Order: sequence, then structure tokens, then C-alpha cells
Amino acid sequence: MLGCFVLGFVFGFEIETGALIIGESFANDPLSCIQQPNVVRRKELGQQLAKTLAQDTLERGTNYLLCQYNAKSVSIQQAGVCALTSPPGTTKKFFGDDRHMAKIFFKHLGRHMNIVPNALGKMHSLHCGQHENHGYVAMLGSTIPKSGLGHLVLQIPEDIAEQVNADFYLENSNEKNLKFYESRGLVVQEAVEVKFQDRSTIVYAMRKNCYKK
Repeated sequence: MLGCFVLGFVFGFEIETGALIIGESFANDPLSCIQQPNVVRRKELGQQLAKTLAQDTLERGTNYLLCQYNAKSVSIQQAGVCALTSPPGTTKKFFGDDRHMAKIFFKHLGRHMNIVPNALGKMHSLHCGQHENHGYVAMLGSTIPKSGLGHLVLQIPEDIAEQVNADFYLENSNEKNLKFYESRGLVVQEAVEVKFQDRSTIVYAMRKNCYKK
């Protein structure tokens, strides 16, 4: 009988698997689409961003794969969801050296690399301040639609935020996912049009108050 197993990121094959999930999931993400019209390079962008974030947050993050397992073994190859998050209490430089990210954006987006990251950074700062104050979901991807895995993996950073009476925050650029996040108590704080060259999309800043009653 198959079930789910939460596996923390470590160096090696787990990071590669998580990056593939992120790359596939973000291939149809509206924000990714306006940044990079070429679907192959879009998947590469998602994979490289995921690998860099996972490596830079190895010791400090709540980075997880949800894998299938049975009584005898765990199958990392059949992992269905990947989440890269930062818990409350981490610093502004949580995601490591900015130069790592800049190289990836420059490779895939050229001279326009800072437009989208800067827009998201302003939203993040406005609604939540620094990482010390809240839990943050940087990337969440699933290759098994409507499986419930997204709910399971979000419960981990939400529980951490609740334990320390913090907020929980993410940005969502896919309107289809609004109901899913709202069902978990996340509320839209702002909807911003993000433009990239001649393309644009709406990004939603969403926050949940995890203070204990």
C-alpha cells in the first residue's frame, strides 16, 4: 500500500529530483511564462533556481520532498511534490549569495533579469518585512494534480510558524491556485500587475496569521 513520506533535502539525488518537480510545475506558471516564452528554457530556469535555493538553504530551510513509500522501501523517484521554504527567524540573506541567483536570471533572462525579482521583493517587504518575522514559501511544485500533496507539504511550514506565533507568506501568480491557498487560510493582501517586456501577469501576495489563540 502506497503512502507519503516527508524527506528533508540533502545534497545529491534528492535535490535533482526536487528541481525536476519544480521545473515541470513552473513550466505553465503565468509568471514564468512572461519571463521566458521558451518552454524548454523555462523548465531549465525553474530547475536551476530550485537547485540553488535548496543548496543555499540546506542547513536552515524547511525544504521537503513528499515521496511514495511502502513497507519495504522509499521511492524518491516517485516524489510528487517539492517545497522550498524559509522558517521564521531566518535572516534577510537566507537564500544565500545573491550572485548565485543573479547568474541564473542573467543566463535565462538577459538584461531584464532584475525586473520580476525586484517587483516580488517589494511586495514581500511591504507585507511581511524581513524573514525573521514570518515563514515564507519560495517555491512549491507538484506533478500530481489534485492529489492533496500540496496540503500536506504546506502543513509543515505552517506548523512551524504557529509554534512561534508568526505570519506565513507566499506569492502566487496562478489565479487557478487561489482557492487552494485560501482554503488553507491564506488571504490576498495585494494583487500587482508584473510586467516583463511586452508581457504581463497578476501576482498575488498572500498571508496567513498563524498566531495561537
